Amino acid sequence: MKKINNGLGDRLRELRYMYGTQQQFEDVTGCNRMVMSRYIDGIAEPQFTSLVRICIGLGVDANWLVLGDETRRPDFLRS
Repeated sequence: MKKINNGLGDRLRELRYMYGTQQQFEDVTGCNRMVMSRYIDGIAEPQFTSLVRICIGLGVDANWLVLGDETRRPDFLRS
């Protein structure tokens, strides 16, 4: 199976580390551990409704999460 390397998984991984526990991250995103792991590892891509739920739950701009638009990077991730 070919991995998807569009940066989405890296951005999700970065967001994951902002949460104290995996359960908190699951609760906020609405995605269980197995599903999110597939997104982060580039094995699968989320459907549109899942992306909307993730963006709203995490408070991030879809242009940053999906496209990597650094001008839309969340302030809480800026160093």
